[in-house]
Amino acid sequence: MTLATESLSRTISADLFEELVRAAGTAPSPDNNQPWAFRLREQAIEVLHVRSRAIASDVGDLFSWIAMGAAIENLVLAASEHSLTEEIEYHDRPLVTSADGERIATLRLNPGGSPDPLGRFIEGRITNRRLYQRKGLPPDDLQTLATSLRFENDRIDWITGRSDRTRLAQLVVTADRVRFEHRPFHEEFHRVLRFGERSARGRGDGLDLRTLEIPRAAWPILRWLRPWSRMSLANRFGMSRLFARYSFKQVVRSGAVGLLTTSDDSDRGRLEAGRDFQRIWLAATCRGLAFQPLGSLPIFLARLEQEGSKAFLPHHAAALRQVVGPFQHLFPSAEHRMPVMLFRIGHSKPPSARSYRYSVRQIEISDETATGEQRASETAL
Repeated sequence: MTLATESLSRTISADLFEELVRAAGTAPSPDNNQPWAFRLREQAIEVLHVRSRAIASDVGDLFSWIAMGAAIENLVLAASEHSLTEEIEYHDRPLVTSADGERIATLRLNPGGSPDPLGRFIEGRITNRRLYQRKGLPPDDLQTLATSLRFENDRIDWITGRSDRTRLAQLVVTADRVRFEHRPFHEEFHRVLRFGERSARGRGDGLDLRTLEIPRAAWPILRWLRPWSRMSLANRFGMSRLFARYSFKQVVRSGAVGLLTTSDDSDRGRLEAGRDFQRIWLAATCRGLAFQPLGSLPIFLARLEQEGSKAFLPHHAAALRQVVGPFQHLFPSAEHRMPVMLFRIGHSKPPSARSYRYSVRQIEISDETATGEQRASETAL
C-alpha cells in the first residue's frame, strides 16, 4: 500500500467492525460449519480460516475457500453501505497461522465507494430445500444472475429443460448415495445434525433438521440410524436409495440448475469464486427466487480427480467415474474449468426454518483481545 492510499484509509471503529463481522458471519458455508474469524489489527481486518471447523470431506480447501470468499463478499457489501471500498490482499501459502486461525486475506477500507444494491439482501439470503414450482424461469432472471458476477475468471452455465434436469438429478442421486453409504461421510453428516431448535440454537452451527425439510415423523428414524452398524444394515434394504430419492425430486422440481465454474484454480481464484457465488445467491434473493446449493456432486468429482479411487470404496469410485462423462455432456462449456458449485433456483414457499449462527463475539477478534502469546506464536506453516 502506498503512503497516499494509506492516508485515505478509514478508521475502523469498534461499532463498524462489529457490524461488518455480523454481516460476514451470515455467509453460507458447508453444513453451516462457519470456518471463519475476523481480527481487527492496525486498522485492517484480517480474515482467518479456522481449520478445526473445516469438514473432513473437503478437497484442497475448496469448500472452505468458497465459504471464506462468501464471507469476504458480505463484509465488502456491508462496508459499501458506508460508502467504503475495499483494498484486499490475498495471502499465499504457506499461510501465517496463530491460535486464532490461518490468515488468508487482509482488508483495508477506503472512502470513495458507493452502496452496492446486493448489500440490502444479506439478511434475507437463505437456503430453501423445498420442492420448487415446476414452471421454468424467464431469461431475464438467469441473465440477472449471470451479470451479478464480479470476477472475469468465473462463469455460470445453466440447465433449464426438464429432460436435462432429470438426467442431472440421476447424477446427483449417485453422489448422495455415496454420502450415505460410505462410513466416513455418514459419520460426518451425523456430526453436524441438530435435532430441534434447542440443539441448533445452543450450538449455533450445523444442520437444523427443520431446514432439511425432513418430516418430524422421520426424525426418530434418522436418530436411530446414527450408528454406522445400523445405517449399513438399513442400506442393504435400500435406505440410501430412499434418502437420495428426495434429492432427485429437488433437482427435477427446479426452475433451473446452474453450475458456477472458474478458470483460476489458485487460492485467490477459489476465494473470488466464493465471492461470486454469494453475489449470485444475493441476486437470486433480490429476484424473489428460492436457492439451494448442491455440493455433493462437485466435491466428490473433485475428490475423484485429485485423489483417485482410493478416496472411495471401489464400487463408489466406479459409480462416480460413470458420472463424469454425462456431467460434462450436460455442461460442455465447463470443460477444462474447475467446478465451484452446483445450485438450483426457482419459485417456492419460504423454507421451514433458518439456520442458527455463531454470535459476533465468537468470530470477532479485536487487536486488544489477541494475546501477546498468540502474536508471538504466529508462524508460517
